[in-house]
Amino acid sequence: MRQIAVLPYRFAGVGKDGPTEIMLITSRGTGRWVIPKGNPLTGMDRHASAAVEAEEEAGVIGAVCPTSIGSYEYRKRRANGAAIMYNVEVFPLAVTRELSEWKEMDERERRGFTFDGAAGAADSGPMEEEEAASEDENGDDQQPADQRARLCRTIDGCGPALALD
Repeated sequence: MRQIAVLPYRFAGVGKDGPTEIMLITSRGTGRWVIPKGNPLTGMDRHASAAVEAEEEAGVIGAVCPTSIGSYEYRKRRANGAAIMYNVEVFPLAVTRELSEWKEMDERERRGFTFDGAAGAADSGPMEEEEAASEDENGDDQQPADQRARLCRTIDGCGPALALD
């Protein structure tokens, strides 16, 4: 099964020279730190569907890049014990606004992390609901430094739509 996800980020300083912060949310099932994800919406581009997930699950709005920064796979166990493998395509989203109220605010926590902090938070906690491996579009495993470089290249490639004032 295919899903979409968004990697919400913001620059803490002036322009792109400040430190980058990655926004994560807690999952409803395990409380682990994750990125917003879900099923693509019918009739909508995949990156636009990812932006909808960001607003509903994390309460963030911004400019989403139509270029995926990679994908990952995870296995989810259903109540009947069956396991389903999902492939998730991830799109970067430059956060321009954080909502004080949003659809899933009572079900999730939202927090900004440094790159290293986000990698550590996402790696910690129980893996009962999901077993994930981060890969780029070629299927190669990525380390946090590689992911940061790839995100920065993608942001640059998306042009002024992702520039934050």
